[in-house]
Amino acid sequence: MKYEFIFSMISISLVLIAQKSNGKEIVPDDNGSSQEERVDTHTIHQIAHENQSSDQIAQRIRHELTMDTSLSSAAKNIKIVTNSNSVTLRGMVQTQDEKDKLEAIAEKVATNRTVENELEVKKH
Repeated sequence: MKYEFIFSMISISLVLIAQKSNGKEIVPDDNGSSQEERVDTHTIHQIAHENQSSDQIAQRIRHELTMDTSLSSAAKNIKIVTNSNSVTLRGMVQTQDEKDKLEAIAEKVATNRTVENELEVKKH
């Protein structure tokens, strides 16, 4: 996830550089930076904060799963995908109870995001 964050930041920087070099004249203010640069810097920091928060939420959900001794190893190893609006759970679990419990854990941790439960129950 660390590398995805770094790649995202590089991509965003390249897009912003491309936007600035599209022929517009950027006039600096008194402190040497243009308003457009300040807005772009704010946008980069906001995106970085959202990515960091998403990573932290995924880590906290993973921690909760690993600490729960009632969950199977399959349940503890599901895929957790986060973004600024949602958490998506993917993978295979042993029972419907596990599926429901994982969703409840994700909802408890990610209170300001919607939880999409795409987990599948293993057919016995």
